[in-house]
Amino acid sequence: MLNDLTDSPPRIEPWLLVVMTSTYTSNPPSNAAAFKSWLERTAPGSTTWQNCRYLVWGTGNTQWNAFLAFPRYVHGKLSELGATPLAEMGYGDVGSPGWERLHADWQSRVWPVLRDLSGARPTKAAAARAAAGAAAAGALTGTDSHTAMQRSLSGEDVAPRHASRATSITSIMRAMSFGRSRMLAPAILTNPVGIDTFEARVLECRELQAADSPKRTRHLAISLPPGAAYRAGDHLGVCPRNDEDRVERLARHLGAAPDGLFMVPKTADVHAVPKDVVLQVRNVLTNLVDITSGSFPSGTLNVFDFLQVAQPLRPRYYSVSSSPLIHGDKVAHVTVGLETPSGMCSHYLHGLREGDRLNVFVDESAGFRLQQDVTQPMIFVSAGTGFAPMRAFLWERLAMRRAGVRLAEAALFNGIRSSGLDYIYRDEIERFTADGVLDHVHVATSRERPGRRDYVQDRIREQGALVWRLLTAGAYVYVCGAQPMRDAVRVAFAEVIAAHGSLSAEEAEAHLRELETTTRYRPDLWG
Repeated sequence: MLNDLTDSPPRIEPWLLVVMTSTYTSNPPSNAAAFKSWLERTAPGSTTWQNCRYLVWGTGNTQWNAFLAFPRYVHGKLSELGATPLAEMGYGDVGSPGWERLHADWQSRVWPVLRDLSGARPTKAAAARAAAGAAAAGALTGTDSHTAMQRSLSGEDVAPRHASRATSITSIMRAMSFGRSRMLAPAILTNPVGIDTFEARVLECRELQAADSPKRTRHLAISLPPGAAYRAGDHLGVCPRNDEDRVERLARHLGAAPDGLFMVPKTADVHAVPKDVVLQVRNVLTNLVDITSGSFPSGTLNVFDFLQVAQPLRPRYYSVSSSPLIHGDKVAHVTVGLETPSGMCSHYLHGLREGDRLNVFVDESAGFRLQQDVTQPMIFVSAGTGFAPMRAFLWERLAMRRAGVRLAEAALFNGIRSSGLDYIYRDEIERFTADGVLDHVHVATSRERPGRRDYVQDRIREQGALVWRLLTAGAYVYVCGAQPMRDAVRVAFAEVIAAHGSLSAEEAEAHLRELETTTRYRPDLWG
């Protein structure tokens, strides 16, 4: 924990600090907030930091509102205080395939520096272990899947040291593997990243778009098992599955029995599945690797060759669009758009029918909750399926109003293409207005009028006086949509603050940053 360093005594001897961090706003994670405050109040040139050598690796997603802002801050601030970086800051974009390889490349540059710094030297024993590991991994490629899978389960040295014994050793290994594999129970996994999930069931699915709309947006009601409660603002993580027929075809192409078992050794260059764990071919091809990308070699390859180029089938996060106060804590709604191109998980959800089962998990969104003091105004800004969490919050407001809670003003700025084609949840928005849950509704239609495209940020500028009045009354701002939309909306808020607050551009930006720091300006990521 970086916060633990704030209470440690001053360091006068050379020391190493390795920071690995991830946040989707410019604020530090909770276990680093005190660490950031410590850095900010420390004068450059202190002995502690002069003796520090450091490395920073940041993990993030380019969709995030402030991609890598905190890791970059730490890397620059430590240098400013007098610490010495041992390498450039490394980072991985988890929204892009292959980021694990970027991390491996970064480590390949970092470890030699650390070895030199520590005075460590390679030994014959370490070289022998590395050579043995490489030989063991190599013995699993360049042969048929059946043989390779049996070798992986043998638990023996699969690289024969004596050519004269190769045949007998292979025969013994196959016999041992056959007997052992019949007794082994594979780990049946729902995702490649080790997240605990639970099985849920689809209660309802319906299309929200007009029949002649070029887009598809689906509303799903999902039944959650006991112990899987959620709160408005949370995300529902969905673990997609590959199509059964496609799995069967790929297994045949690999020459691997769908119910066959195997293990990936620790030394293998594989990133999509866990290592040193008994796996089943069908489970791997169904739940763990993405077989839809079409980037696999067309020639002959076995299951281990395939896994060296396969990418993990990652869970996808969707903003919950329901309120447990209205819909019950055992039913969660998600709103899923489908465009071209669209992600594998969205296609998967659009293919589900009522009664189908799926693996999900609740991801708590501590930074995107409805404010505690509902006597302060609220400004909701969304576009497309970014309305999903706003729908959840508005249902929460309706529940509170029914309970007699006094609510402050609320304004909705919503971006759609056309009011006749894709104004999703229009009837509910009209109901929220009629019931006093929404006081102001401003809709921007980007495809309504030929030759003119209006966006939600345009409506914010047009209603600048209203926006500024609500902000000065202590309003909280909630924003959800794609990255370009969030960027444009933030610019619009800065312009409104400057124009109606009689501030310079720099002062308006500082004011907006203060709203972000105090979490009155709250962006969400997943529509």
